[in-house]
Amino acid sequence: MLFPTGNAHLPALLGLLLVVGCRNGNVKQLPIHLHEDACAGGVDNNKIRLVSVGSDSACAVTCSGAIKCWGRNSCGQLGDGTTTDRTVPVEVQNPGSGVKAIAVGGGYACAVSSAGGVRCWGAQGCMFGDRGVSPLPTDIVGLESGVTAIAIGEEHTCVLLNVGVKCWNNTEDDEEPIGDGSTTQAYLSPVDEPGLGPGVIDIDAWGTSCAVTSTGGVKCWGNNMSGQVGNGESALAVPTPVDVIGLGSGVSRIGVSHSFVCALTDAGTVKCWGNNQAGSLGDGTTESHFTPVDVVGLSGVAAMDVGTSTCVIGAEGGLKCWGANFWGTLGDGTTTDRSTPGDVVGLASGVTAISSGWGQVCAITGAGVLKCWGRSFWGEKGTNTLTPVEVEMKP
Repeated sequence: MLFPTGNAHLPALLGLLLVVGCRNGNVKQLPIHLHEDACAGGVDNNKIRLVSVGSDSACAVTCSGAIKCWGRNSCGQLGDGTTTDRTVPVEVQNPGSGVKAIAVGGGYACAVSSAGGVRCWGAQGCMFGDRGVSPLPTDIVGLESGVTAIAIGEEHTCVLLNVGVKCWNNTEDDEEPIGDGSTTQAYLSPVDEPGLGPGVIDIDAWGTSCAVTSTGGVKCWGNNMSGQVGNGESALAVPTPVDVIGLGSGVSRIGVSHSFVCALTDAGTVKCWGNNQAGSLGDGTTESHFTPVDVVGLSGVAAMDVGTSTCVIGAEGGLKCWGANFWGTLGDGTTTDRSTPGDVVGLASGVTAISSGWGQVCAITGAGVLKCWGRSFWGEKGTNTLTPVEVEMKP
């Protein structure tokens, strides 16, 4: 990682990176809700329905159904059949028909088709020696149908089906717990998550994974070095799903980052727990908590996504973010961390979807326009800016 010099927030960011370890900032992205209003005018290859931001690339689904990706491509994560980095969006080849969900990680991306089949491309961690780079979408065996949501973690991927949750390791040498309680690697072989049967309504993953049950309760497993599993303790790892203290019901969405987790409640409020060195818990302090605390000043939240920082969409479509701001992901024109939610410049209304990645954030407006901000190490459009700029899709 490269760090600009003379930044007062470097110590806080380094603290976050130490939690991640020597990985390439691999992140998850939950599939963003479809917004048909943006596509009401019919097929348009320039209007956006879905977006997902990873650690070094991003992908968007257009109203015509095409997937377009941009950024780093050394692992084939742009899906265009090459390993050439792209500063403007290029089309993913043969991603499947009727894409209803998209997820981007570090060097790895997946799409869910209208039939619920999963295709993935790239190779998570390939820059650390993994082989078998697939620069074109490839079916995940056993997941040809029935998948409704997908989340890419630091070294694993989880999918949500009507019958429960399945996860698999993305790399052959993965040591990250996938939640089945075993030490056997499930390389590209989905396995059932114990205790997460039918009725799970949301999932998310990083080094930690979390699921929202049919009753609105939250269960988490995996990396717990910062107490992000939410069981009131800090430990190297929790191998199987456990209940998050105080969240037995009333949660609708979950967002997992490298060292903290946030939950959106049915009441439109947000609760977070884990590492708070950069103000990531949004409670007005930098004191870490191993159980959920309230994010201050929020009500009527309609949607949420979590990356290095957390962003929420209000009832009127206004966007607020908080947490680490080293790369300008808060979109407020500064690189100053915030421990409470603050407005994103120019997006006080009209936002319909949000994706927060590793130092990059993108939002979709009701008109189907994609705006992005944050860091850029590869010159990709819409990044290396402190406030949102439009990313245009090539015809």
